[in-house]
Amino acid sequence: MVLYLLTRCQCLRVDSQYSDWLCLAGGMPQGSVLGPLSFLLLIDDLSLQCLIHKYMDDTTLTELLISYSHISEMQTFLQLLQAWATNNKMKINYTKTTEMILGPLARQPPQPLSDGSGSECVFIEWAYHFKLLGINISHDMNWQAHIDAISHKAASGLHFLRILKKSGLKPHHLLNFYLTVIRPVLKYCSVVWHHGLTKAQSETLEAIQRRTLRIIYPPSIGMP
Repeated sequence: MVLYLLTRCQCLRVDSQYSDWLCLAGGMPQGSVLGPLSFLLLIDDLSLQCLIHKYMDDTTLTELLISYSHISEMQTFLQLLQAWATNNKMKINYTKTTEMILGPLARQPPQPLSDGSGSECVFIEWAYHFKLLGINISHDMNWQAHIDAISHKAASGLHFLRILKKSGLKPHHLLNFYLTVIRPVLKYCSVVWHHGLTKAQSETLEAIQRRTLRIIYPPSIGMP
């Protein structure tokens, strides 16, 4: 494992031209089998005094504030996370770090979080919504941003479905494309957000599926 992580070199090839070899200071080749496993081993001891959710290089800290009188300790948790990252020779990408407050406390949010680096500290941006593992979460727990995102992505799939239709693909091939490419976008993690949809949001998703059926099985042909 040590030899795998250290003393590795790489060069760049363009056609028949090669660059000079450069020794890597750390890390490992992207896409390797041992890469994800090694990273999981490195972050296994990451444990803070709050709820923490880890998925590969995505780490989410969660704190429950019961009332306005409950003082937030998230700044302390962030400093502990920074200390752990420093001890493990890692860096927190603060440009991709956001803070979100859910519930009534969002009306009077506490002081913004910072990296605590003195006079040139970086303040953590407060977000109205952010994307966590493919799900768009809003501060008011309204799923409109997520519905808009997956609808836009599904629309791209419908455009390609029309191209396949014009190219002469049989309906059963078009149906297979829908089931493997478009429908997973609409159903991804639906157990998390589907119960919270409004009637209009549910209708948006149903309309996409009706459009799909009209492409695959036009009224002149009908469904089998």
